[in-house]
Amino acid sequence: MRKFLIIIFLLSFFVSSSLAIKITISDPNIRPFRIFLHPYQGNNSLLYEFLNNTLRSLPNFQVMEEPRSVDFDLKVEDLTEGLKITLNNYKTNEYSIFKIPSNFSSLYKLMDELYEKITLTRGIFSTKIVFSMNWYSKREIFLSDIYGKNIKKLTSNNRDSICPKISHSQKFIVYTRYEHNGGTSLNLINLTNFTEKTVYTSKDLNLAGSFSSDDNYIYFTSYDGKQSKVFKFSLSQNKEQLIYRSSSRISTPVSSFDNVIIGFVSDELGSPSIFLLNVDNKSIRRVTRSHSYATSPTFPKENGYLAYLAQIAGKNQIFITSYDNS
Repeated sequence: MRKFLIIIFLLSFFVSSSLAIKITISDPNIRPFRIFLHPYQGNNSLLYEFLNNTLRSLPNFQVMEEPRSVDFDLKVEDLTEGLKITLNNYKTNEYSIFKIPSNFSSLYKLMDELYEKITLTRGIFSTKIVFSMNWYSKREIFLSDIYGKNIKKLTSNNRDSICPKISHSQKFIVYTRYEHNGGTSLNLINLTNFTEKTVYTSKDLNLAGSFSSDDNYIYFTSYDGKQSKVFKFSLSQNKEQLIYRSSSRISTPVSSFDNVIIGFVSDELGSPSIFLLNVDNKSIRRVTRSHSYATSPTFPKENGYLAYLAQIAGKNQIFITSYDNS
């Protein structure tokens, strides 16, 4: 079985601290990008430290101590305000120049551009993190940057608000709110203007799983104490569509980018496992079998693969596998 196994020992992004990540990859042909970062003796040590720590924190980057057998090298020079970074691609002999302002403004966007230039994939530094946290005895919804900083409180419901999900475009958040008269509601926050509206409510426990890739649909589960239902909710038509039902507990329904496959967690056959539902022919099959439990399915942008969290021998690990489990 073709799998990439990623074990995360520490997930903490700070300018003054480095990130410790261990990666075990079963395919020997896959390796990190090797980068040599030239020593720096200038006046912007904080910016240089940020760059150095960030590069070393990335699981697909390897900062080399010597400029031998590298894919890229980075040279950092002082400007009147900030730094100039020259990136040399040894494979293409291409040079690219980036500038970091001394006040750290637009720093995440610049790191995205650098990341994209090296990996030829979308950057990650402008990623937003949404979470639920206790606030004066009630749980509210918060938003932060990828480093866990610039935290913004989004709700003031004075009742528990849980399980937030952010859309692929990072323009919307959906979350579950417990209602005073019983039941729960799904509520949508527009991050462009920070407006909010309720999109679905019932006496059941309604938990969102994900947005569709175009932000037009929300996939969620509804549990009445006896039966779980998976719904697809259209934001444009303000209408839900039943996709699947089961007497087992189902959670976190997520859609592939082409909206053909729905992945979810179910305890129908014992311990929580990942199942895949084909929306077109309604076929369903179990993907995970050898784990103590499996949860948190997600689909990369490249169709054909599934990522999920599973426990083996008491250790939580992240796996990526193909749809057909080959």
